Amino acid sequence: MGPWGAIVMSFFGSVDLIWASWPYAVRPFAYAAALTAFISVVIAARQRLRDTSIIAMRPDERAQKIISWASIGEGVGIPVVAIVLANTGHADAVLCGIGLVVGLHFVPMAYAIPFPSVYALAGAILVTAAIGFALPQPMGSAVAGVGAAAALYIAAGVALRRSRPAKVFSIR
Repeated sequence: MGPWGAIVMSFFGSVDLIWASWPYAVRPFAYAAALTAFISVVIAARQRLRDTSIIAMRPDERAQKIISWASIGEGVGIPVVAIVLANTGHADAVLCGIGLVVGLHFVPMAYAIPFPSVYALAGAILVTAAIGFALPQPMGSAVAGVGAAAALYIAAGVALRRSRPAKVFSIR
């Protein structure tokens, strides 16, 4: 994961945070926090993208294939889970279901990249989704959304930190 991954994760973290705050009076604060976090990550990622070669950030072909298939699975899984939850009378838990799919999609990506903290990201999102399902709604969705947003923002920060160019010291 590099700067592009950080941008994607912070974008979806912002979407989760905004969606989770929708039924509550904290919406303006959540919007401001989401926008601030996203813009901050984009600015930092832009700097990393300027300082680092594109080739240095590109995963190998095997990892690209696994990431593509995991993303396709996520793209198919989210609407399927949303439709199933809505049709079974659990439309208010859709955000929890999305968290479940997103968390699962990070498991093969963690294997492919390889970057062990992606397993922690997957686990954090899966745990918050499970907690969200267990709580009454809309509180459960708020917990799942805010938890997923926090995990994605932290992972974006870790990805940016990881992509920092190494400092070269010379002894004269």
